[in-house]
Amino acid sequence: MERTAEVIVVGAGMAGLKAARELSDLGCGVIVLEADGRVGGRLKRSEVAGAVADVGGQWAGARHHALLAEARRLGIATYPQYETGKVMLQLAGKLTVSRSDVPAMPPLALLELARLQHLWRRDMLTVPAGAPWTAPRAREWDAMTLESWIVRHLKTASARAFARLVSRGTWAAEAGQISYLWFLDALRSNGGLEHLMEVKGGMLQDKFVGGMHQITARLAEELGEAVVLNAPVRRIVQDADGVTVTTDKGDFTGRFAIVALPPGPAQRIQFEPHLPAERDGLQQRMPMGAIIKIAVAYGEPFWRAAGLSGQAATAEELL
Repeated sequence: MERTAEVIVVGAGMAGLKAARELSDLGCGVIVLEADGRVGGRLKRSEVAGAVADVGGQWAGARHHALLAEARRLGIATYPQYETGKVMLQLAGKLTVSRSDVPAMPPLALLELARLQHLWRRDMLTVPAGAPWTAPRAREWDAMTLESWIVRHLKTASARAFARLVSRGTWAAEAGQISYLWFLDALRSNGGLEHLMEVKGGMLQDKFVGGMHQITARLAEELGEAVVLNAPVRRIVQDADGVTVTTDKGDFTGRFAIVALPPGPAQRIQFEPHLPAERDGLQQRMPMGAIIKIAVAYGEPFWRAAGLSGQAATAEELL
């Protein structure tokens, strides 16, 4: 096992493997260290009733150009997410079934929903791409959560429930866990609310034949022995000579290190010298989304005969 390379990459998820692959293509020696016994991070393969299933991420949006290009390079085909039929939505204790992208709501709630979309789009367009902290109202918006914005600007229970459903369904996070500035930046980065919520032309447009997890599996195959599994990183020391990365499988050295981990897991690593206070504070205060995914197999999609697309969402507490 090689223990020295020009770049040590921590984390064998999509970001880490893609970074390592691009560096390798440029002739740079890399080692990828992964704490788990598999690659993929938040992409994971499983089987349900004999069929391959993604128990992690699975959709590719119309604007996910880099992801789709990587899949094409690796020979992984996509197919469209089925969307024909009505959508079921439960808001404020009421179940509605509609063909429209706009949920069925009382008239006052519909007016608030239209106002919500207008305000979000107006504010979103004032946030510079790639530099949200330079927005004219950045300090004000970053000091409030999306939840506090909802309470301040929306009055009807249905409109509030819909607004909270956006953060839950998109980032598996409560509205009180994200700042309004972060939310606006995410909206702008993803092309607006419509792209986040829609199937065709939106974030849920396509799935991968054989599963999305194949992308990371094939990237790891291309990297071969450069990927080291079951090697959780405990400490990264940087000095004038480079970096020393300490793992449960010993030390690895290089000129540079790329930490391709979410802020929470990265916080478990001891850095010497310490990270800048701003970065350290971010890692302590930026939680990962929490979600449970359940895969169920049916003999046939019986709901389609009833005119339903199979897409359903609820803003109710289920537990």
